[in-house]
Amino acid sequence: MCCLIIVITHFDMVACYCNQEWGDASSVASAFSIGQWESMAAINLFSKIHKPLVTELTLAVKKHSMQRFITREALASDAVCLGRTTGAAQFETWVREMTLAQQGSDLLGMRLCSDFESVPKIMRRAWTGKDVIEKQRAVMGYLHCLQVMRQQVSQTFYDTELVGLNKQFQLQYMDESLMKVLASSVPPVDLVHVVGFKTALQRYTATEKDKRDSVASTLADNLRKADWAYIEEVIHADMVTIKGRQAKTAQAVARSDKMNLQYMQKRYADGNMRVQEHMSAQLAYRRLDDLSDAAQVVNAAVQNHRAETSYIIACLDFTIWPSEVLFVEEAQSQIQTHTLIKHRRLVEDKLMAADLNISNSASVYFHIVDQHNADRRRLMQPMQVIYSNSFPHSDWKDSSVMRGKVGPAPLIRVKDMRGYDYEQDIDTSRMTAQERTEQRGVPCACEIIKCCLAGMQLTSDDLVVVADIMPNRFAELGAAMYELQKNSSGPDLVYHGFFKNPGQASELRGHMAGHLLENWWETHVDAGPPVRPVSSTENIALPDLKVANWIQGGVAILPTATLLAKFPVGSPYKDQLQTLMDAFKTANQLPIVANAAAGARSTAVAMPNFCQNPPADLTRDCDLVSIPVGDVAGELGRSASVADRPVVIITSTGIYIASSSDADMTVEASELFGFNTGHFEMKPVGSD
Repeated sequence: MCCLIIVITHFDMVACYCNQEWGDASSVASAFSIGQWESMAAINLFSKIHKPLVTELTLAVKKHSMQRFITREALASDAVCLGRTTGAAQFETWVREMTLAQQGSDLLGMRLCSDFESVPKIMRRAWTGKDVIEKQRAVMGYLHCLQVMRQQVSQTFYDTELVGLNKQFQLQYMDESLMKVLASSVPPVDLVHVVGFKTALQRYTATEKDKRDSVASTLADNLRKADWAYIEEVIHADMVTIKGRQAKTAQAVARSDKMNLQYMQKRYADGNMRVQEHMSAQLAYRRLDDLSDAAQVVNAAVQNHRAETSYIIACLDFTIWPSEVLFVEEAQSQIQTHTLIKHRRLVEDKLMAADLNISNSASVYFHIVDQHNADRRRLMQPMQVIYSNSFPHSDWKDSSVMRGKVGPAPLIRVKDMRGYDYEQDIDTSRMTAQERTEQRGVPCACEIIKCCLAGMQLTSDDLVVVADIMPNRFAELGAAMYELQKNSSGPDLVYHGFFKNPGQASELRGHMAGHLLENWWETHVDAGPPVRPVSSTENIALPDLKVANWIQGGVAILPTATLLAKFPVGSPYKDQLQTLMDAFKTANQLPIVANAAAGARSTAVAMPNFCQNPPADLTRDCDLVSIPVGDVAGELGRSASVADRPVVIITSTGIYIASSSDADMTVEASELFGFNTGHFEMKPVGSD
């Protein structure tokens, strides 16, 4: 050992001697009389070990002595030689990384000295060859990890972390994990499995993530700011566009309303004129001072129509209270039988004197749909069929009425009579027996007229004039003639009703004119559409909007969900956007759709307008302070507790819907209002 110290001390002389005279360990051993390990160590020190490492080892040997610090075997191994590596089989893949370089040599010397001095003196032992090999592997593995880390992190972060990593390596914190990685993996090393480097990488990842998040946050803020500026601009632009269209639409609507009013007025005036023309020719209600003038009116109607064959039906109804006859009230018991016969014969004599045939009689049979047992009206009424003898071959003889039977004719029900209101008080709405006999109904009058004309083989070139000599106050025969005129494909039908009272004639004429305006003129080919046709030039075209969308009815709406999704919750732009959208909705309100009638199928679509009254937030938290929990405890009744269903509790102050647990509960709408919550249990006050 002393010889080795001498060799180290006389470095220059021995080095010159070795280089010139001997080239192997045996020559050195013979020259200096030392052993094989000493000679190999001398050769390594003088020719193969890095000079700074030799200097550091020399200082350490001087300080701690050769015997205590390092063995000759350690100095003689290849682990301390530059360009050499250990040849263990498990490290074959790490040959290049384990080759000792100058940086590794310096770090190896530091580790040998620091590790030796970190051990208490009584526990120190000299480094052996095996120890040096392990240190060399740890050093080269650490340098390899530094090289890999340098490729994965920034230079600034690497320089900052290098001090801490070196300190951890000097304190032997990484040796165990480095040995495991070298023995179980191949280069390049995964730093996640190395103590110290894992923490550094995590810190670097977090730092870089913070930087990226900061950059992303800045970019996101700038993007939101740009989005808000754009959205605000386009919404304001759309509001200006919509406001301009609303002004144009208001002007167009005002102009259209005026034109619609003019159109309706002209259509009504034309309809009224056509109705008056039609009524004067086909459905006339005339006031006559003398009934004898009726013949001239009927003859004029026959001449105006110039039909091939004209037929006149004069109706005289003695069963219905006449409107133009003065009736002298007289007790029935005072009328003698011969007086009635006298009056009847007087009428018959007048008819026979006019060359009229009164030998035919018939009966009208009535039919009441859903007749009530309280309805005591007669279902048969006699009638006299009279025709003129002036025509030897009268076509009236072929009429079905000559067979003596008319009907069955539908007799009107009492509840369908005019003037009867079953919703009013029964004492004021009940009709008298006389009032019930005044109306037979329009269908009944139609059936009587059709029976008179049946069998006569009438054509469209023929004319039938019905003269109502004594119409009642409802003029049902005139309404029946209108119904026959609408559905007639045979002869031309004309009605003339004669009145002495001008007020009654005017009233019935106005009633029938209104009826014709509503039913006949509305469907007439000359009436035109009920609403003025709108030309394409009157429609205000929908302008293009930048962000809003047009819906049915010319109303614009904003894509609320899409716009709000651009800003996160809590963003000031979100609140500003909501305020702007509320202003947009206020300026462009949705139309209010009226409630549809029962049974109606409406296709209108509307959206709720929450500008003034927004909907309740169902996700809000309840304020338990405002809930009288003490009152709920004094319950009078409750529904039985069922899993996953609310409990209905009735107290003396109110009804509460509660849950028996703090867990979240999903309920149906019916259960939310107390339905389908289980069996209800009653409790007396004060019971447990």
